[in-house]
Amino acid sequence: MPAVAFWNREKTAEKRAREGQAQEEIDRLKGLAPEQLAAEILPVMGSDDLKSKLSGARVQEISKGMLDGFGSSMRVNPGVLLIPIREGLQRLEHANLVMQMASSNVDASTHWRITKAGEEALAAGDAAAKLAAS
Repeated sequence: MPAVAFWNREKTAEKRAREGQAQEEIDRLKGLAPEQLAAEILPVMGSDDLKSKLSGARVQEISKGMLDGFGSSMRVNPGVLLIPIREGLQRLEHANLVMQMASSNVDASTHWRITKAGEEALAAGDAAAKLAAS
């Protein structure tokens, strides 16, 4: 058997395994209560990548950040997380841990940014307590 055929089959198997892991993570995230999902969203919002976006991050970017490490695939649909993530963001906003940013004329979608209180809650490790209190 040619080495190229074996390598392609091996790569395909690795890709399918990553796709399966990504789908398992999506299913896990979808199964969380909004408060639990919010607690998982906050560290993504506090990442250097999303904090560097001065106008805030779109929900799609947050979804992508939550699935970072799984790679992208046409077989896995992270779009099913958009509504649960919006619910989680709403919980975070009520706890004053994130805020909505005004949209620009170019992009009418809602953008979100971690607040100073959100950064402090991440650093102190008490985001779940702040969510429960709100």
